[in-house]
Amino acid sequence: LLPLIAVIVVNLYMSNPFHWSFAYHWDAQMLEPFKSLQLSLLSPSVQRIYAIWSLDIALCIGILLAVIVGWKPIARKGGLVHVFNDGALSSLAAILNTASGYAFGSVIAKLSGFLIVKQALLNLNIGSGPLLSMVITTNIMAGLTGSASGGMTIALGMLGNEWLAWGQSIGMSPDVLHRIICLASSGIDALPHSGALVTIISVCGLTHKESYSDVFVLTLLKTLVAFIFIAFYSIFGIA
Repeated sequence: LLPLIAVIVVNLYMSNPFHWSFAYHWDAQMLEPFKSLQLSLLSPSVQRIYAIWSLDIALCIGILLAVIVGWKPIARKGGLVHVFNDGALSSLAAILNTASGYAFGSVIAKLSGFLIVKQALLNLNIGSGPLLSMVITTNIMAGLTGSASGGMTIALGMLGNEWLAWGQSIGMSPDVLHRIICLASSGIDALPHSGALVTIISVCGLTHKESYSDVFVLTLLKTLVAFIFIAFYSIFGIA
């Protein structure tokens, strides 16, 4: 429990989402010395990546605490090398499943035949806004990739600029678009080929046959959440 609490607390302290005066503040100029190297993978600004760095630091501290707290059982199982080997092997299935799903979705989105689908998705609307188009498109891509983040990334890369321009043309705040698409990405991402789902089922020692009926019901329910919020926003103007 202590490592999990440490990850949450350190991540909050480092990322400082609530702008606390006592929490850490990243130096906006810290990447400037590296720009002369012209590295293609270098982020243009700290603002874009400090959340990832904060999480990485929090996870490293959590891992160290887990090793300290659980050193006796780790030693009984053969030491750190054995634990690292098990962790690496266990992570491969999740990594490969997620990566293959994302790759599949990316290829589908680039096919010339998908342009017809893309145009049809862009024409979906409720009232005069892009929210319905966003929710359905993001759910489709999340379902294809089996990943919430993968589906959202592909959907935004495919139609993000059009949605933003559409929203701005009717005075819709980008904050509303952001909230709705985040809700939509966690809709039908838990299909049987989802990397996260495969990993969870494996860790729990279950099979798809034993567990997926319950997961399917929850998947249907959480898919409805984004549509409920669209209706709420359409009626009350609050998201």
